[in-house]
Amino acid sequence: MKTMLILLPDIRELIQAERNEELIDILDDLHPADIAEIISELPEDEKIKLFKLVRREKAIEVFDELDENDQILILENLPVEDRSFLLNEMSPDERADLFEELSVDKTQEYGALMTEEARREVEILTSYPSETAGGLMTTEFASVMESMSVGEAIEFLRMTAPDKETIYSIYVTSEKGVLVGVVQLKDLILSDPKKRISDIMDEKVISVEVNADQEEVASIMKKYNLTVIPVVDEYRKLLGIITIDDIIDVIHEEASEDIAKMVGTQLEDIETLLSPLKSARLRMPWLILTYIGEIFVSFIVKHFEPTLQQVIALASYMPLIAAMGGNVGTQASTICVRGLATGSIKMGDLKRVLVKETLAGSIMGFVYGLVLALITLLVYGLKYSFVLPMSAFVGCLASMTFSSVMGTIEPFVLIKLKRDPATAVGPLVTTGTDILSSATYLTFATLLLKLLS
Repeated sequence: MKTMLILLPDIRELIQAERNEELIDILDDLHPADIAEIISELPEDEKIKLFKLVRREKAIEVFDELDENDQILILENLPVEDRSFLLNEMSPDERADLFEELSVDKTQEYGALMTEEARREVEILTSYPSETAGGLMTTEFASVMESMSVGEAIEFLRMTAPDKETIYSIYVTSEKGVLVGVVQLKDLILSDPKKRISDIMDEKVISVEVNADQEEVASIMKKYNLTVIPVVDEYRKLLGIITIDDIIDVIHEEASEDIAKMVGTQLEDIETLLSPLKSARLRMPWLILTYIGEIFVSFIVKHFEPTLQQVIALASYMPLIAAMGGNVGTQASTICVRGLATGSIKMGDLKRVLVKETLAGSIMGFVYGLVLALITLLVYGLKYSFVLPMSAFVGCLASMTFSSVMGTIEPFVLIKLKRDPATAVGPLVTTGTDILSSATYLTFATLLLKLLS
C-alpha cells in the first residue's frame, strides 16, 4: 500500500506526459501485485495506458491480480491478439472468476479466442458454486503416478510442471487418477532415482471434497497448517488444488460478510462504493425488525403512562438502561458468533457458555445498577421515595442479564435453523433487549408504587 501511495502521483504525471520509457523502467522494478494496485487507483484511460506498457512476460501476473471489472476494461481495449494471449495464459481459477462476471455475449466472444483446453477448464470450474472448494480450486497442479520411479517422476515434472501454480507438494495418483498420496519436492529430489514413488509417498494426504464449503476448507487448512490442499470428487479422483492465497481471500471475504451482517447490511455495501439509494435499499430490510420492535416499545411506554405521570424521572433513565443492555447483548453474541466460527465454541457448549455469559451480565448489571441507584439518590434524593433508585437498579440489572441470555442463545438457535449466526448481532439482540428491559423497568416501578401507596 505504501508503494502505491508514494508512486501514484508520479506515475500519473508520467502517463500524462507520455514518458513511456521511464514508466517501463519503473514497472520492470515493481512486483505484479504493486502494479495491479496502482492500476486499480487510476482513471479508466490511464489504467489502459499503463497496462499496455507492462512487459508481456509480466502482464499475465499483473492481469491475474486485477479485479474482474478492471480485467474486462483492459480486455475491451486491447488488440485481439493480446486479448487472446491474456485469456489463454491467465491462471484457470482467475479465468473462471472472470467468466462468471461476463454476459452471455461476452462469454461467447472471449471463448472464441481461447484454446479448447482453456474453454474446457472454464466450463469445469464455473460448474461449481463459487463458495465451494470446486469454485476456489485451480487445475494447474503437479501430479505423478504411483507406478513411476523417482527418476521418471522428476523427468515427467521437468516437462509438465513449469506452468503449474506450485510444485512443492506433488500429488500421487493411481492410473485412474485417484489420489493415493503426496510427495514433497525435497523428498523427491533426495530419493534414489530407482525407487518407486509408492515407496516414498505419504499415504496420509489431507484433502477436501469438491462440494465442501469454502469456510470448511479454510478451517482444515488452518488446522493442519497447509499452504495447499488437493480437491477430490466422491470417488477421490484428483480434480485440482486450492492454494493459501485463495484461502486468505476467503477469510477476508467471510470476515467482511460477518461484519456486514452484524451491522445490518450486506457485503456489497462494504466492499463497493454504492450510490446512497442502493445502500439504503440494502440496509432497509434489516431494519424492519428493529422498526417493528421499537414501535412495540412505544406501546409498552404508552401502557405505563400513569406510572410515568407519577414519576416522570423514570423516562430519563430508559435510554441508558436500553443502551447498556444492547451493548452487553452485542458483546455476548459477538463472542458466541466468533467462537462458533473459529471452533473454540462447540454446539454442545451452550449450557456452559450460557451460564458464564448470564453470570457475567448479572455481575455487570448489579454493579452498574448500584452505581445508577446511588447517582439517582444524589440527583433526586428521596423526592420519589425509593421508587426511582430501586427501579433504576432493577431495570439495569434485568436489562443486562436478559441481553446476555439473548445474545448467547440466539447464535445457537440460528445455527439450528440453518441460518447465519452473524445476524444475531445488531438489530435482533438490540430490539429484543429494548422490549424486555423497558417492560421490566416500568413494570417493577408500577408494582413498587402500588406497594408504597
